[in-house]
Amino acid sequence: MESTSEQQCAADMNDDGNVRANDAILILRKVAGLGAPNKELVKSETVKIMLDTVYGKIGESITVPLKVDNASILAGGDVCITYDSSVLQIAGVSSKSDVLMASNTSKPGLVRISFASADITCHTPAIAELKFTVIADNISPLEIKSAVLYRSDARAVDIKKVDGKFTSWATTPEKSALLQNFPNPFNPETWIPYQLKEASEIKIHIYTASGELVREISFGYKPAGIYIGRDRAAYWDGKNEAGEAVASGVYFYTIKAGNFIEAKKMTIVR
Repeated sequence: MESTSEQQCAADMNDDGNVRANDAILILRKVAGLGAPNKELVKSETVKIMLDTVYGKIGESITVPLKVDNASILAGGDVCITYDSSVLQIAGVSSKSDVLMASNTSKPGLVRISFASADITCHTPAIAELKFTVIADNISPLEIKSAVLYRSDARAVDIKKVDGKFTSWATTPEKSALLQNFPNPFNPETWIPYQLKEASEIKIHIYTASGELVREISFGYKPAGIYIGRDRAAYWDGKNEAGEAVASGVYFYTIKAGNFIEAKKMTIVR
């Protein structure tokens, strides 16, 4: 049902000739009895709006948070996100209970989101979550095509967009690589992510800063692919070959996968 011209006029709270999320902000403030916005909110501030890099495989459901930093100054926004509809199928968009949100996912490859809140202090970094079903083992960009974010006075803030990406675990990377362990520093355990261009036997070695071998861990034969995340990365429990917890300090870890060898540094803080 389309709104009448009278309804559109009534909804245009800031008299700019358009009905957007900033009008909803002013309506919510009025309904909540918050009165006029703080006049001190004149200083221009930049807000970063971000989509994550996520991983999965065909048949799985994935969640992509739409996040902002400096969230406390925001009261709403209009965001348009694009994705590859041959790789991902949108399953829904949700937000926190304190955020009024509307979304449109009717066009494949496109998600439109408008959100508003009467209380700018109640936001969390994730203003919305996009849920997808993976329908192909491939790569899909997750691009913030356009975004306008508003303060509680319904004025737009400067933004910096950070796009995300979906990558299937089954995608063969262009090169093998050893990635930084997480968490780091850590106590008592850590995960060591890596990616393989070719299928290989995997061995991880842990050394002290002086080069003494602490632990050798074999992970068997692994097919080419991406091994990131706690369910796929190599795991170390922070213990030596005797099962004893190692002391705090700097350690080095290496991966051997066929002819590929690489090393990185990590830190234990007990």
